[in-house]
Amino acid sequence: MKLTAIQAMSVVSAATVIAFPATAYAGGPPNPAPSPSPSPAPAQFSNFQNAAGNVSCNLGSSGAACEIGNRAYTITSPPPPPCAQHSAWGDRFSLSSSGVTMDCHNDTLHLQGEPVLGDGQTTSAGTFSCTAEPSAMKCTDSGSGHFFSVSPGSYQIG
Repeated sequence: MKLTAIQAMSVVSAATVIAFPATAYAGGPPNPAPSPSPSPAPAQFSNFQNAAGNVSCNLGSSGAACEIGNRAYTITSPPPPPCAQHSAWGDRFSLSSSGVTMDCHNDTLHLQGEPVLGDGQTTSAGTFSCTAEPSAMKCTDSGSGHFFSVSPGSYQIG
């Protein structure tokens, strides 16, 4: 059998390719395990609810807002004109470094599947923190001293 130069090169190349994978693993795995990815930066806002599920909140470095789903307290002052007919009022409170407001709104802070902040637990962002209490939530700004607390039977603003 007579081989031409091209056929001889083809046989040698095929043998090299076949042998290459066997030698690639001789010193260890072909690809080292990738380094773990760095942890993502914390979110700007945190959504959570109290254990009773009746108070849902958003907390971020610029403030906090909580909304109570079922309340028995009454609001003694009338709602502002934009809220009077078609908006909810008296169930949402917002805290910023300049104080607390009772918000007029046409949406909800209640989200399905929100994480639960258990009774006695606190979560913080910047100078703002919220502490879950049985059937209630209290949010405070340690920088200004302003706070609100809301429960089914009452609310406090300071």
